[in-house]
Amino acid sequence: AYRDSVAASNQPAVPIRAHCLDLYAKFLALKYRDFRDRSSGLDFGRVGGDYRHQQEFSIMEFAIAYPAKTDAWKDLVVAEDNGFTQCWFYDSQMLYSDVYVTMALAAEHTKYIKLATGVAIPSNRIEPVTAHSIATVNLMAPGRTILGVGTGFTGRNTMGLPPIPAERLRSYVEMVRKLLHG
Repeated sequence: AYRDSVAASNQPAVPIRAHCLDLYAKFLALKYRDFRDRSSGLDFGRVGGDYRHQQEFSIMEFAIAYPAKTDAWKDLVVAEDNGFTQCWFYDSQMLYSDVYVTMALAAEHTKYIKLATGVAIPSNRIEPVTAHSIATVNLMAPGRTILGVGTGFTGRNTMGLPPIPAERLRSYVEMVRKLLHG
């Protein structure tokens, strides 16, 4: 319907995903760039600023979930400019590109948005590979990376496999934490 109405109005077509991001951001009217707590004088600056004083009030963060595609960074630039604070990339090797490559490209082209795996699947990468991959992205985007890890319900299902047991998930996360902490 949107494409038909654009064609009928002789307006240039706007990519649907960029248009939706723009409309959503305008609807929310979120512009964190100039956010200040007027009562305490705290200046939170841009997204990723000092949130230590959030007990007084809270800032709502808005995230998008996005396929791990090598050109995803283009839409993330638009999302970041419109106040989104996080992007969670799907980790499903049978459907999308490598999540860590996608995150590295996004880190290279964005400044503030947090980049996350949504979620990494333990059975698809051994612990040292996951640890060094997320650490490498964190070097490119210090403090802007989040490692989400799950049982792989959807990602493993695309390969005809069941999710991993919770105990396996727990031991995987413990080992990745140890490797990341040295």
